[in-house]
Amino acid sequence: MKWTVEQTAQAQQLKAEGMTYSEIAERFDLTLWCVRAHLVRQRLDPEERRRRDREATARATARAQRLRGQAHLLCRDDDGTDPSTVARLLAEREIRELSPYRTYTPWFFHDPRLGYSALDERVMHREG
Repeated sequence: MKWTVEQTAQAQQLKAEGMTYSEIAERFDLTLWCVRAHLVRQRLDPEERRRRDREATARATARAQRLRGQAHLLCRDDDGTDPSTVARLLAEREIRELSPYRTYTPWFFHDPRLGYSALDERVMHREG
């Protein structure tokens, strides 16, 4: 939700009057965490907000790099795993993650993407 200046001022006034985050959230028809995060963020000075944004970006970037860097952990010499197999599987995963959803329903319910459900695999085995 994009907060307007008026909504922010009203929420801050309600908090100053002693209302809880839950009560304010109910009045604005928002979640408690949305209201709390916004009001806490508003108390920070602009430099602190920018610093926290940079830290959050750095954490997300580091996590993505860490996940990408774990492919070599799947290739141990003692179990006979072929590095090219791991690379192929990781490439397939990337393609699967980029494949489209037919509607928003599977996206919302975290269902498999088009062509990657167990039912799709059964149908392909019957046809093949």
